[in-house]
Amino acid sequence: MTQTEQQEPTKIELEEDNEVLETTQGRGKWLTLAGLFALMILGVIGWMLFSHLPRAETLSDNPLAEDTKPVPSPVNLMEEVALKTQPVTVQGLEFTLEKAQTAESFSDLKKKSSPYTTRIYVKVRNTTQKPIGFQYVSSEVALALSNGKEISPKFAGLPPELLQGETKEGYIDFPVDQQISLGDIKLRIGTTLIPLKEK
Repeated sequence: MTQTEQQEPTKIELEEDNEVLETTQGRGKWLTLAGLFALMILGVIGWMLFSHLPRAETLSDNPLAEDTKPVPSPVNLMEEVALKTQPVTVQGLEFTLEKAQTAESFSDLKKKSSPYTTRIYVKVRNTTQKPIGFQYVSSEVALALSNGKEISPKFAGLPPELLQGETKEGYIDFPVDQQISLGDIKLRIGTTLIPLKEK
């Protein structure tokens, strides 16, 4: 046997080893791709399941899941009166007064435009067959002082529009230049004057 003949089997053995190595690498690639594909499928299924679960902030049917925004509080409250009035309707919006407060300010007011603010808490219901909002009737609402002066609302914590039959609670703010007893103030809605406090 010559030296050249002895080297050929070694060459064949090396080629066989390469084939085994290539086969193992090929299997590894396919296993990796299969694993990635399985992870992608699991991710898509997980996302679909998660996206169809009810979210806490949309559970409006649950009374415990009400709006979690902090309730505005008065700053240096001067006077507060609980109100029980008959509903008053003006241009399709029905107003029911719930409470009146006079304070130096309120925690949700960003800009103070007067020394005091009188806030009237109201329940508003749309009695019409079309959407309507407070801005359409704001000129029909004013604080009537005992000296005959009227104060227009400065801000309303009410939704821009109420759908037909919809009821919302909110408040209307009036800027007041001096401290006035709620007993000396009436709320005018349309042509109706509502005392804020029985004397």
